Amino acid sequence: ISLKVSAEDSPEKNAFGLTKAEVVALSGAAISTALIGAAIFLYDTDFVQETLYADGLGYNDGLSLGDATGALLWGISLYFVSPLQTLLLFLGKTDTDRPSDAVITAVGKVAGLPVDAADYEAPLPVRLSAGAFFLGAGVIVASFFDWAFGESTWAISTGLGSCLIAAVYELGRPKRLTVEEQMELDVQWSDF
Repeated sequence: ISLKVSAEDSPEKNAFGLTKAEVVALSGAAISTALIGAAIFLYDTDFVQETLYADGLGYNDGLSLGDATGALLWGISLYFVSPLQTLLLFLGKTDTDRPSDAVITAVGKVAGLPVDAADYEAPLPVRLSAGAFFLGAGVIVASFFDWAFGESTWAISTGLGSCLIAAVYELGRPKRLTVEEQMELDVQWSDF
């Protein structure tokens, strides 16, 4: 058995020799570092810590920045990987479908869109409603951690961990077929 790697299989690199995934990761790290640095520089460190770790969803003030951050992190994570997929990742199993794919398909069916068509591309309102669904799920998870432990630190730290697992899962997720590849396989299957 020989494995041949063609130029088509290797990711495209920009002028600096970086792939698209590396550019996205480095940009995200630079932007988040700049935002945290700006917040610390512009505000007193005690103010930043009180804002991040305030008792938000629990019993006092309502939603804190820490609660919102934890909810956002959990929403992003749940958009890309379910808790079951996370468990199966550690057992060596991966899946091509994201949890968001199921929600987008369900919303498309409710809206009467042709979701079974090979060339179906979900419109922006359907994708936004799926994103809102997972943001709501993130709020529920953050609320649970706030209720269970009394502070938003747990929602943030577990949300970060879950986002890292989702990123690892996304990097190892099997390649999805394009519309043209899927149509070609459908033709081959019908000829068979």
